[in-house]
Amino acid sequence: MRTFFGVIGVLVALFSALLVAMCISDLVTGGDGKTEPGVTIGLLVFFSGTTLLGLWFAYKMLRKPKRSAFEIEQAILTLAAARGGRLTLAEVSTGCRLSVAEARAALQRLCGQGVADLHMTDTGVEVYAFAGFMDPEAKARARDVMDA
Repeated sequence: MRTFFGVIGVLVALFSALLVAMCISDLVTGGDGKTEPGVTIGLLVFFSGTTLLGLWFAYKMLRKPKRSAFEIEQAILTLAAARGGRLTLAEVSTGCRLSVAEARAALQRLCGQGVADLHMTDTGVEVYAFAGFMDPEAKARARDVMDA
């Protein structure tokens, strides 16, 4: 749907730009002599505005919308659930279609919120462990905090 509205914005901008060019041509050549120059200038201003508005609308509709922090966190948590609760930075970057910097920032946010813990392999690879994803047996062994 966004693409449809983006195309509408492009068409409005193109049509308006054509009318802007016609107004400029009329001002330069004097036109047909029936239209006052003030009217032509008014039309020029109006269609310049609709050209800019069409371009702005097309830009808003056709650009890739930025994902919110919530959407990124949900994508990471979904990936963690599918991969047994342990992810590397590269897996998050490719699996969630994020840049490495975006993936690292999101993983650090999750660590700061206590959702994930950072571990390091012997070779220095960062592994993020999500303790919330555990097997059913481990969940069954969990005890009430007050009983401890």
